[in-house]
Amino acid sequence: MALAGLNDLFTENLDQLLLTGGFFAASNDELLDVLENCAETQFELMSYAWCEIRRRAKTPKIGRAERICDDRELTPIPWLADARKALDVLSAPTGKKNTCSTYVILRDGYTDQNGYFGLYVGVTSKSPEARFREHTSPGHRLAAKGLPEHGICLLRTLMHPFVKVPTREKLHYETALHLALSLIVPKVSGDIRNDYLTWLPEFQPRLMKALDDQR
Repeated sequence: MALAGLNDLFTENLDQLLLTGGFFAASNDELLDVLENCAETQFELMSYAWCEIRRRAKTPKIGRAERICDDRELTPIPWLADARKALDVLSAPTGKKNTCSTYVILRDGYTDQNGYFGLYVGVTSKSPEARFREHTSPGHRLAAKGLPEHGICLLRTLMHPFVKVPTREKLHYETALHLALSLIVPKVSGDIRNDYLTWLPEFQPRLMKALDDQR
């Protein structure tokens, strides 16, 4: 299929495609074309295509997808779709004057058997892009440990459903996002409130239940 035939996957907002199920309605050939034709900067799109092909469990398509990734020397994020699904337990903040942003950074540098990908979760009054630049600038005084060497990119689809959060509760939302992603992701780093058991059941009850169920 020609690249021009993939306008919905290549040009529509990925977050919206995931919310409406449009991405998962794509054909196998469309998903494979994403793997073949996406730019390296479209890392999330490529990873979702790979995850969806794997989910459909059609062995010939999986083999072709893996060959494409090998030929392009691209390593998709194996848990990205499941991590996005885990965020369904979160309830978004209300109100229109939320001024802080949660953000999620993909990072490597891990050597466990689940692969080298992990996440760093934070919250900021700046834009996620500005905070990412600080984190990944060598010698920057506001960079988190390991991110100048191992920070890869922002993962925008994992900032859902928070994105913008109220300043007064920003650390609560940062902690909740961190905990939700830790249900799936092999390694999650960043600040977290240690007293979350005292307020999380009321603040994010579905997340608290998911955490209890995992124990």
